[in-house]
Amino acid sequence: MSIFDDVFRKDYEVLRKTTGEYVEGHWNEGGEVLFIIKASVQPLTSREMDELPEGRRKNQTYKLYTDTQLYTVRNEYQEGIARNPDIIIVPEYATAAGHERFEVIRIFPFQSGIINNYRCIIQLTEQGQ
Repeated sequence: MSIFDDVFRKDYEVLRKTTGEYVEGHWNEGGEVLFIIKASVQPLTSREMDELPEGRRKNQTYKLYTDTQLYTVRNEYQEGIARNPDIIIVPEYATAAGHERFEVIRIFPFQSGIINNYRCIIQLTEQGQ
């Protein structure tokens, strides 16, 4: 945690699905865990929007900076472990319909050893709520 966290970052709620498991031959879905992170949410530049896959360019998308490790479906830095993506609740970017849930779709870890952080690309989920 950095001394700047209180100045430049604010609290956001994160929903993370826990891993499911088989119990006596039946699949049990994992539950949801809610926790708080310090983060800064900012709009994407036009260049960053162009780098998104074509099917995702029209969706409401932002970048999020945090020192908390978040998860997306494909975690390049975690040896290919598949997980459900974390959902970030961002009330200030809610749609007119009140949708405020954003899925982590991409993660760029910056681990310099001085100020470690993650730049995440978040996008409004289809459900939104």
